[in-house]
Amino acid sequence: MVRRYRARTVELAAEGITTYADGERASELPVRISAVPGAVRLLR
Repeated sequence: MVRRYRARTVELAAEGITTYADGERASELPVRISAVPGAVRLLR
């Protein structure tokens, strides 16, 4: 089953877990991630 949610800000918290971004270690949890509308342009 796949569930999809939409949100501008997501906070993740779990003990002993580290976040990764693009295959690289980013930060320890908890972490708050926010989307900025229009910040990234993608080509079609």
